[in-house]
Amino acid sequence: MTHDRSRESVRLRNYDYASVGFYFVTICTHQRQCLFGTINNSIMQLNNHGLIAKKCWLQIPQHFAAVGLDHFVVMPNHMHALLHIHMETGATVATIIRSFKAAVTRQLQRPIWQRNYWERVIRTERELGLAREYIVNNPVQWGTDKAEDY
Repeated sequence: MTHDRSRESVRLRNYDYASVGFYFVTICTHQRQCLFGTINNSIMQLNNHGLIAKKCWLQIPQHFAAVGLDHFVVMPNHMHALLHIHMETGATVATIIRSFKAAVTRQLQRPIWQRNYWERVIRTERELGLAREYIVNNPVQWGTDKAEDY
């Protein structure tokens, strides 16, 4: 079996992903399909699928009381978000994302997501500010992305 470096984990070794803190996550659609809407004049316009994804995201604190939501954006074929675990409860970032993805898939009744997701532990106030800025500006950057990347 060959080793695929692109599938190698970027997770921090020995880090508890249920720890109190902020986590930046990126979740992509299956085959990068534009399922959630369109960008017009640098503004994300959600379609029905996008509205369902947004609604499911906003419901996370109802299922995980120790989790707060910070900035997030649903884009045509992915979403970026900041999760804030504010109490130790044992729920990991992976559990939260798996639950969210399952809820969206259940409502839309079709394959929606890529198998994995990307996460980054936010360690400083500066990193938190940069992540928030990136999320807010993501729709503006859409036009500069290469079409073949999506």
